[in-house]
Amino acid sequence: MNAELARGKDNMIHTVITKEEHHELCVLGGTYSDLYKDLYGMRPRGFYPSTVEEYKLEISRIANELSMEIESERKRKERIKNRKPYVSRPINYPFKDLNELIGG
Repeated sequence: MNAELARGKDNMIHTVITKEEHHELCVLGGTYSDLYKDLYGMRPRGFYPSTVEEYKLEISRIANELSMEIESERKRKERIKNRKPYVSRPINYPFKDLNELIGG
């Protein structure tokens, strides 16, 4: 991104970007926000990357974490699927029926 700095009417320094760069930042911002929500269950708050490069790094990091979460969930489901079912075994009580147990 070939950004320039310019002083605005408010006497603050602003980054000047092209329309295409602005569009790319908007698209990356939406992707970042969606992936963040998929991973953490809520939209990001407080921190947003400010450059295309920062967005791409964050998107890559979150995508890697999501991949690890998906793989972990797949392995967990596979373990559950392959688990042997519990089979109850009869207990050999020293009495034949309830009356014998209570002395009746």
